[in-house]
Amino acid sequence: MKQSLGAPHGRTRLQDVAKAANVSIATASKVINGRTNVASDTRERVERAVRELGYIKAKSGDDAASGVIEVVFTALDHFWVTDVLQGISIVTEEQEARLEVSADAADTSWVERAIVNQFLGVIAVMPSPDADLTAKLAARRIPCVLVDPWGNPPAPGVLSVQTDFWSGGLIAVRHLVGMGHRRIATITGQTSEMRANAQLDGFGSGLDEAGIPRDDRMVVRAAASCGRGREAAMTLLTMPEGERPTAIVAQTDLIAMGVYQAAWELGLRIPDDLSVVGYDDIRPAQYMTPPLTTVARPMNRMGQMAAQMIFDYRLEDEPVDGRMIAPPVLVERSSVAAPKMI
Repeated sequence: MKQSLGAPHGRTRLQDVAKAANVSIATASKVINGRTNVASDTRERVERAVRELGYIKAKSGDDAASGVIEVVFTALDHFWVTDVLQGISIVTEEQEARLEVSADAADTSWVERAIVNQFLGVIAVMPSPDADLTAKLAARRIPCVLVDPWGNPPAPGVLSVQTDFWSGGLIAVRHLVGMGHRRIATITGQTSEMRANAQLDGFGSGLDEAGIPRDDRMVVRAAASCGRGREAAMTLLTMPEGERPTAIVAQTDLIAMGVYQAAWELGLRIPDDLSVVGYDDIRPAQYMTPPLTTVARPMNRMGQMAAQMIFDYRLEDEPVDGRMIAPPVLVERSSVAAPKMI
C-alpha cells in the first residue's frame, strides 16, 4: 500500500512540500506556478509531494513568483553593498523577480513607491526604520525586511536579518588565545553603538573564558575609520614594553587599517611584533600587507536570507519568523602569529 508522506501540521505549507521533495522553497514554487526551467525528475518529486500532502496554493502565490523587490540603502559607498546585492540577486533570479535599488533611506518616499507600485517587498539596509513606515507597508501586506549591518534591535514586528556581533568578539579572542596571546587589546566603537557594545561583551567573555583579567587600559573607543584607528592604536602601542598588547582586535577592518599604519610608524612588524584581527572582511582586507585575519560578516548570505524571507511571506500567505541571525565566521590569513613576549 502506498504510504502518505503526511503533513506535520494542519495546513500544508510550501516549505512542507519543499522538504518532502528535498528541494528549495524557490524550486517548489517554480513547479507549483508552472515554470519550465526545472529538471523533469525534480518536477516529478515536487508534484508527488503536492499530491501526497494535499497542498493548496495560497492566493498570493502567483504574485510571489514574479514582480519587484525594492532595496533601500542609506548610501551606496559601503564596501559591503555589492555583497548584499549579490546575495539578494541569487534568490530573485531564481524567482524571476526584479530589483530596484535606491540610496534615499532618509527620504521616506521609498515607502509610498512600494505601495503605489505594489512591490513584492522591501529590503531596507539600514538601522531600524520608523515604525510608522513599516506599519504602512504591513497594512498593504508588503513585507519589509531589515538587513542591519550595525546590529541595532529591530522595532517590534519588523522582519530582520542580522549577524551576531557578540559571537564575533568571542571568536576573535579565542583565536588569539589559541595562538598564545595573553595581552589582548581591542579598539571598539562608542557606547551608544549596539554593535560596539555587543562585540565588546563577546571580547570580554573570551578573556573570562581564558582566565585573562580584564584591563580597562586595553579597551580604547574610536570611530570606525582608518585615522581614528591609527590614533587609538598609538595609545595602545606606546605603552611601556612588557605592558603593551601583543594583539589587537579591531571593531572594523577600517580600524585595523589604522592599526597597521600605527605599527608601521612605530617600527613594529605584523605579525612578528603585533597580531591584528579585524571585523567585516571587506574586500581590501585580503590585499593588505600582510593579508588581514578578520571575522567575516556574511553580507552575501544575509542578502539571500532577506530575499527568501520576502518570498516565504508571500508564498505562505502568513507571517514568517521575525528575526534571523547569520553567524560570523573567522577568516584566517597572515596577520596573526604566536607572540614573542608572553
